[in-house]
Amino acid sequence: MSRPSLLKLIGIKLTYFSRRKISGKLTSVESEHLVRFIRVADSAIKLMGGDSKEVIKWLVEPALNMNGQSPGSLICTETGALEVMQLIERTRYGVFS
Repeated sequence: MSRPSLLKLIGIKLTYFSRRKISGKLTSVESEHLVRFIRVADSAIKLMGGDSKEVIKWLVEPALNMNGQSPGSLICTETGALEVMQLIERTRYGVFS
């Protein structure tokens, strides 16, 4: 995955990332976004048997059970991330409604 695509999923602008790279610190909001992304990605990787390429594809493609939005577009907020985590859990246990 390209850096700009990853930063977009995390919710950090490329210009801000360049500044943070120099300073070595993220803001608290950026840190929250990163932790949220890691939490969702980790659950998705476990669900998909460790296939990170499949997870990346799943994060960026629109999902029918998410009203056509991609899971990655929803994880920029805590509410959206919870929705995605619920989808992962429902999928893990075979509940598709």
